[in-house]
Amino acid sequence: MNLFTYQDLEKDPDLQKKSLNFLPEEKPALLPIPTDLEGKLNSIDDVKIILFDIYGTLIISQSGDVGTAAGKSRAETFLRLMKIANLTPRNLETSGKIEELFFSTIKSIHEEKKKHKIPFPEVDIISVWDSTYRNIMEILESPPVLSLELMVKLSLLYESLANQTDIMPGLSSLLNKTIASGRRMGIISNAQFYTPILLEWLTGKNICKSGFDEELLIWSYKEGMGKPSQELFQMANARCLALYGVKPEEILYVGNDMRNDIFPASRAGMKTALFAGDRRSLRLREKDPLYSYIKPDIILTYLMQLTDLL
Repeated sequence: MNLFTYQDLEKDPDLQKKSLNFLPEEKPALLPIPTDLEGKLNSIDDVKIILFDIYGTLIISQSGDVGTAAGKSRAETFLRLMKIANLTPRNLETSGKIEELFFSTIKSIHEEKKKHKIPFPEVDIISVWDSTYRNIMEILESPPVLSLELMVKLSLLYESLANQTDIMPGLSSLLNKTIASGRRMGIISNAQFYTPILLEWLTGKNICKSGFDEELLIWSYKEGMGKPSQELFQMANARCLALYGVKPEEILYVGNDMRNDIFPASRAGMKTALFAGDRRSLRLREKDPLYSYIKPDIILTYLMQLTDLL
């Protein structure tokens, strides 16, 4: 059984453009919730490349992460999704089975990848929806025809319902000033194919036109593994050195999670900035002794503080 994947979408530029239309017309209006953490605003020298996390750092995330990361029960969200997407179950009792099957599919993929020594596995959400949909078609009243477009639509609709997002205050100014400084920008993020689409939806600009270097975009769904995998950060180091002659100590990584961001970036030899601008997404991991000895080089409570330090 060949499932649709994100690679099928990459081969279809027309569907990529169309996918923006699957998102709601009205954009959410979220504000960050301040944290109690104080800033640590040390100046940083010799930074030539800045790499960012996405959820909770560049965009406000209502769940604090990518929508499917927590794997929590969201029965109400699934009911709304089925109504919008015209996926009508034959009876209400089966609606819970769809949610259960969706998350059990994610869990089984994670378990299979862990057998192959991938400690922090990531799924391709298009394939997850494809597998789920094939298994629920028999309990739907009049199931739409299986297609890549339907899988993309379900993925985007679910994420927009389960995890409202908005741009972090100061994002546009930060990107513009970083570009003006001559520094390159990249991303290492736990994400799905829809993450750059959401960024374009929120900012009105394609991610590369926003100033990010296409060669320095490292997405978990493409690599099949997520943060805090050290391999993602070593991959970034290798690209920065091979393409631009930039060493790890000349790279600054900005993220909101001590385990997923600061710990692996620090181990990779990068300078680190903990973004503590939103209580929803700040992850200090204070109860875990493994990360207690790691200290970020700087702590930001607003994105725009970064431009002053550089």
